[in-house]
Amino acid sequence: MNLRKVLISLLLLLLTIEFSYSLGNSYKSQMEEMAKNYAEKKYDRKYKVKRSYDNGLSVVLEEYEGTSWFTSRKVNECTVYLTNVVGTSAINANPTVPNIAGEYNVNDDSCGESIIIPKIKKYIQDSLISKYYTSDKIDFSLKIRSEGEKFDTSNTRYPHSERYFQLYNVGGDWNLNGEEWLEKYKAKIQVNNMSINIYEQPENAENIAKAMEFGYALDKYLHNLTTSHKINGMYIYLYTYNKDYVVKHGGTICYTRLTGDKYYKYLRNYFFTLGDGGYKGYVPITSSNIFELAYITSSNREDNILIKDTKYYQPIKEILDSKLNK
Repeated sequence: MNLRKVLISLLLLLLTIEFSYSLGNSYKSQMEEMAKNYAEKKYDRKYKVKRSYDNGLSVVLEEYEGTSWFTSRKVNECTVYLTNVVGTSAINANPTVPNIAGEYNVNDDSCGESIIIPKIKKYIQDSLISKYYTSDKIDFSLKIRSEGEKFDTSNTRYPHSERYFQLYNVGGDWNLNGEEWLEKYKAKIQVNNMSINIYEQPENAENIAKAMEFGYALDKYLHNLTTSHKINGMYIYLYTYNKDYVVKHGGTICYTRLTGDKYYKYLRNYFFTLGDGGYKGYVPITSSNIFELAYITSSNREDNILIKDTKYYQPIKEILDSKLNK
């Protein structure tokens, strides 16, 4: 009898999964069209559907802008999330449009974040980074989250919505420029993470010292960017390679199997890193502790070695003594 119940339960589960899969496939094009129309109306931008997943309930959009009569370039991409909005607590963000299959509609999206973060990055690039490096030699990622305030996440599918959703996707604030947005929200946010790659830098004491001076200045800058003065992590990487090479070979760390080895090795593509955060925890960078956070990659590219334990320490220290202690 128990076996029969188990088999019946298993059959019902399989039928439910099959129904959900079939439903997603049947309405996939409608869901993609709904997501595209919703984003274009809300943000007044042009989007193309890149792909969808979760049986059509998550739709990835790409924003394009025209560069001439016949060409356009990709600006960014974001995701629109759909869900069952009937008989549930889920938000219906698209109430003026009829539900798909009587119950599915837009729940939320990440498009506001994809619009405003590049503006904030440009502001940081123009106001600080450009004093040290040109834009063609760097790229960087930035994550900002709310500080202190917690949001109800039970009615939204947007990942990490307690940190992001109500910062980026309401009130039309995505139309602000980076400086304006930071001014409006500086009392509500903190810098969660910032990671910077700097390319085509010959390995020498001068370039390492410059990166450390930059890291020192960037830490102060990010610290004062918000009234919370909080940073969870900041990381700088120097490469002798160009960006295309680094991307092609896995980013900061590549995984490779050398001749005769049984196992894959983790090889660092960068030759220098200034890392503040992670499992060790973030600490404000000072002239006293900066050498505890700066590392050179070992000759076999498998390990990090503290700068103070290398040949570079003394010449770098002499350069920085005249700069950081001003």
